[in-house]
Amino acid sequence: MPEGERKTRLARLQLYIDPESCICCGACENECPVDAIFDEEELPAEWQHYREINARFFAQRG
Repeated sequence: MPEGERKTRLARLQLYIDPESCICCGACENECPVDAIFDEEELPAEWQHYREINARFFAQRG
């Protein structure tokens, strides 16, 4: 699949990073189709609500 098409398709998905497993290596940054990977301290204010969405996702799985 061409890179542009891949980014368009993946941008419609919500992907999650397990904060308990994350080792902050940055490997996921280049793979994120919407450039939404930030260190927790650098998360933009308008995206703060995603922190809770991510935490809730893993809380439900545990």
